[in-house]
Amino acid sequence: MTNSKNTETMTIQEACEAIDYNPADGFEDKTVAQQWTMIKAKRIERAVRDAKNILSDFVGSIAYSKLDESIKEAIVTIAVKRTGGGGTGGARRNVFMDTLKGFLVNVGDTVDELEMFKATKMGRGEIRAKIRENLKNAEADNRFWVELDSDSENWTLIGIGAIQPDGWSGAPIDVVEED
Repeated sequence: MTNSKNTETMTIQEACEAIDYNPADGFEDKTVAQQWTMIKAKRIERAVRDAKNILSDFVGSIAYSKLDESIKEAIVTIAVKRTGGGGTGGARRNVFMDTLKGFLVNVGDTVDELEMFKATKMGRGEIRAKIRENLKNAEADNRFWVELDSDSENWTLIGIGAIQPDGWSGAPIDVVEED
């Protein structure tokens, strides 16, 4: 069986092996056209995943910082967009923190809540959860303390480092001492 649109003569089995695709049960019961459509969808899905990984690594780099703001926003939107579970949490977390650190460089810097939403596609609760998650996972000296001023609707960097700064309204971050 071959795909008439494919310039090479390749069987469905060879196409699956080429992309290391192990189709679910019932794949054999589909028509040839449906099988080729599923293989094509898997190729696209993997290409998109790979592109997002590359973009998430690119965010925060020196080359990224020299780009026009509209291009930065587009890259972050693509790289941060959630596609479901399965091991992408670490990459999203890094992209989120790189995005946040791009806006908040020095203690006292602020970023508008709407601007953060546009850059991350995350609401207030999700951003708070990400900040707390990153506080818990970061090395003590690299903690990035960010607080929302609900009156001005600005996220503000109130401290960097191990010591919880004045103005942090969240619960204390416990450091687990390792033996």
